[in-house]
Amino acid sequence: MVLLYVVDLDPRLTALPALGGFFALRAGEDADRHLPTLAQAYGPRRPDVQHAAATDPLTVRVRRVAAALRTQEPRVAASVAHQGLAARLWSIALGCAALHGEVPDLAPDTLHWNPESSAPDDLHLPKVRPLPGDAATLADVVLHGHLEPLSAALRARHRVAPALLRGNAASALAAAAREITRHARPTRRPRRPPGPRTPRPPRPLRRGRPHRHGLPPPQLLPLLPRPRRRRLRRLLLRTSAPLFPERPDCVTMGGTSAQTGGSGCEWDC
Repeated sequence: MVLLYVVDLDPRLTALPALGGFFALRAGEDADRHLPTLAQAYGPRRPDVQHAAATDPLTVRVRRVAAALRTQEPRVAASVAHQGLAARLWSIALGCAALHGEVPDLAPDTLHWNPESSAPDDLHLPKVRPLPGDAATLADVVLHGHLEPLSAALRARHRVAPALLRGNAASALAAAAREITRHARPTRRPRRPPGPRTPRPPRPLRRGRPHRHGLPPPQLLPLLPRPRRRRLRRLLLRTSAPLFPERPDCVTMGGTSAQTGGSGCEWDC
């Protein structure tokens, strides 16, 4: 008998950090409610331009990134800041959809942000409210709820090209999907060192294809069986359709394309 654990969306999202730093979210009691919300960052900049760098969260973030990159070009820093925040939002939403089948409500007026932190962006969610983990909800939560107002705010402040920001959003989505895939795949057995081989004891009978290459990763693989991985691939393709109006069935991943029904794709698992 193969055990598949069903994990509900817990109030503190404790399963996300196992996927990596970009997936972690300070939720529940760990959240800092005194930080500005992303809705404040997306809003219009205050007319007091003299103190905008100290009061506008988005300006603070762009200047923080520019200092880290040692660049004098604000549009470069704005693009990197946009991609970093997009990667965090996609990772959290897609990671929850993969692990729990649900996504948390990441409304901009409830998601707090520390613009002065180092990468990855420090996000805080005081209350976790689960939403359906389908493609339409993912697009509403991340793409329409965050990335569109974020892009508009950056274009108004720094005149960044819209196509560049759409590419950043697509790249961040593909990177989050690749990271989930990397954790979900079984680890291969290391090569034997040269020398005489000792007799190997008989292997116990293992059921389930995820175990055919040896022991699975301890955190994610028991929670993410192959049918869930295939569902996640379809979810990615449907969510990425607004980012690719010319090819709604394709998302570029690491120089290759993942298409519906295609072969050779790393999502064809």
